[in-house]
Amino acid sequence: NGLVKSVASALQKLPVVKDERPRFRAGAGAAATPSGTPRAQGTPRATPRGSPDKNKDDDKRRQQMEAKAKREAQREQESQAKMSKLTDKRIELGQLIRQRHRELLQVPRCQLCVAPMTKLRRLAPCKHIVCEACAEEEKLAFFHTCPKCRQETLDDAILDVTHESIIAERMSSLKQMPDQMTNERARLEKLVQTRDKKNLYVL
Repeated sequence: NGLVKSVASALQKLPVVKDERPRFRAGAGAAATPSGTPRAQGTPRATPRGSPDKNKDDDKRRQQMEAKAKREAQREQESQAKMSKLTDKRIELGQLIRQRHRELLQVPRCQLCVAPMTKLRRLAPCKHIVCEACAEEEKLAFFHTCPKCRQETLDDAILDVTHESIIAERMSSLKQMPDQMTNERARLEKLVQTRDKKNLYVL
């Protein structure tokens, strides 16, 4: 008993150490962390910032996308400009074709070969008009028949001077001679040469 009393008396003389660590209660503004240390609610978690290399890659990728979009917009504008220019060319070409067609309608054509005429011959007595090349055809002189109405004709087709002056006036208004005129002139020259050769043999 004396030993117990001495131990109890010694314990009473020891200084009392208070636990000053903060205590947190669940649901009262504290939350448990994986390590067990309480963390106050409302405190944002720390997020690691991006590395400089990643930021550079993002900027480079964004610049590439902007440059690509700019190139596509430029190509679209160029395509629209080309289409507009092509449409204008088509309209201009259509106008020229219509104008040329109206000019060619003013040129008289042979009733046999439908070629444009500069000098026309009138058959008698039916008065059908043929070009100078058709008047030189052998079958017309041989059969003495109008190919249009099958009426008997005279020996020679009469050169129509009155209509020739009208045709010359119309042809002078054309900006460009029809391509068939060159072909008809070549055909006429060939027929005349053939006729002259035959006349030479007859003589």
